Amino acid sequence: MQKKRKEELKFILEICVLTLSATAAGIYCSLYVAGAAVRLASASLSIGLVSASLVLGWVFIEVDQSELQKIISNAPLSGPIMKIMQSDWVRAVAVGGFNVLIPMLAALDMIRQRVRLCRGRDSDREAWLTVTGRRIKQEMTEVNPWNWYSIFLKVNLLGMLFISGVVGSKLTFIFFSWLNATLGASGLSFGFIAFLVWIIGLVMFLNPIVPGTAVYLFAGVVLGAQAQLPGSVGFWPGLLVGMVACTAAKFIACVFQYSIGYYAGKRVKVQQFAGVDKVATRAMEQILTQQGMKPDKCSILTAGPDFPTSVLCGILKLNIPQMLIGTIPVIFVSIIPQTIVGGLLTKGGADASFWSMVSTVVTGLAALVQAAAMLFFTFKILVTVDKDGAALAAQNRPEHQAVIELTKAEERLNAAFFEVTKWAELTSTNAAVTLASTAAFLLSGFLMAADFVLTEKICFRKFKITNSIKESFEVGGLDGNALNVVVLPLGAVALVLACLGLVLHIIIGKIMNAKAAGKLKQPGKEIFLPFTSPSANRLAQRPIWPAVRPGALTAPRGR
Repeated sequence: MQKKRKEELKFILEICVLTLSATAAGIYCSLYVAGAAVRLASASLSIGLVSASLVLGWVFIEVDQSELQKIISNAPLSGPIMKIMQSDWVRAVAVGGFNVLIPMLAALDMIRQRVRLCRGRDSDREAWLTVTGRRIKQEMTEVNPWNWYSIFLKVNLLGMLFISGVVGSKLTFIFFSWLNATLGASGLSFGFIAFLVWIIGLVMFLNPIVPGTAVYLFAGVVLGAQAQLPGSVGFWPGLLVGMVACTAAKFIACVFQYSIGYYAGKRVKVQQFAGVDKVATRAMEQILTQQGMKPDKCSILTAGPDFPTSVLCGILKLNIPQMLIGTIPVIFVSIIPQTIVGGLLTKGGADASFWSMVSTVVTGLAALVQAAAMLFFTFKILVTVDKDGAALAAQNRPEHQAVIELTKAEERLNAAFFEVTKWAELTSTNAAVTLASTAAFLLSGFLMAADFVLTEKICFRKFKITNSIKESFEVGGLDGNALNVVVLPLGAVALVLACLGLVLHIIIGKIMNAKAAGKLKQPGKEIFLPFTSPSANRLAQRPIWPAVRPGALTAPRGR
């Protein structure tokens, strides 16, 4: 019976991890299709956030966490998954996902308890919460205490990532719209415009916040429109040129991005940040080092975010030709469909509505394939950890020794952070600043997420690459001013809240950094453990506190 229960709980954890991956896929795909199909982007984001919130909430409420840890913590696959599910990052995802619903759910549970007491369903007259509510509170405070400071700072980091993705995509589409109008009015030849599109695409690929799909859409829009002009090459030949230009830009950019990761990866701190000594990263490396076009390898290189994936390949020092071979499916998954979608957006005339429908369908299918590929490579990483996790963890790589020693040295640093950032130890001022920064990010993120879902936009106006900045609001333009993409007043409120959250995040990070440094500098305490590696020892001699990114180390690793 215990074995059966163990398998059931293991299955639940696997579903949870895949659901978190689905959430990431939903958010990524919402940005992926936002330039061509706004409603489809809204649906993608909504499905991702709702599914993650419901599954994480169900697991936390219905599954006894102590039983879960007792039964499967030592299982080969379940052990790492258990650490993931109990990490502060997953808790931050839950807090960010439920967002403003958390106080509402707590209030509803209190009301439910009052009703239960009135009906004689609960003998504990002093309890404010129901049995379920008390169990959740006990698990959060006694069984496996939550480090609220760490969780709140991770919520901030996730908020920064989400907000920068939303704002970055809007800025990208506005920039490409302006470029489209400028190139269209330039009177240049089709061949020279195609060359400029290739150069612009290559440069934009080197910007981490620019999604690859925006480049493909831009190429389709510009070259599709130019190809339809009298005396030009024709619509479909023009799109073919766009696909070739995007493919060349993508593969050359992959090499440039790889180079960034390769040279940055010579720093021990960068290797540690990438987790080169961790089982999950080594599992991904094992998949990526396969020869040829294996499905799991191609899924990572094709469906993963453009910039981070290639940079990680450089940090891991993978084989460049094999990386490019594994990237080939991106031509069929993203480049061809998105270039066609961009071209179809320029189709006018009596059949414009038909081509618009075709464009939406193609975009939806491309997004579906993208999300499926992300889920597939997440599943394959889990399978690799299950099968080879012990061997990967036991690998003794001399090139990772400096990373291991740096991690050991920071154990004392993280321990000091943990001591000074216990919620009960925070002063009321520090606790207020922490809560204020997280509340600002949550409210800002909530407004932007709601903007995706609502028909009437409250933060940012609907704007596609094919729209013109100079046109009026009624026809999808920005009335001659790019700043009009922000809807007043809530759009400005969301941006101001994000900036306020960032400032407060930096302030509280510096305060906690200083407190942890002071604790380590107390008599009898050393900041660093002794090193045996010369490279790690040289790193240790540098002043660590000024170089630490605010908030990066103030949130200890998930326990």
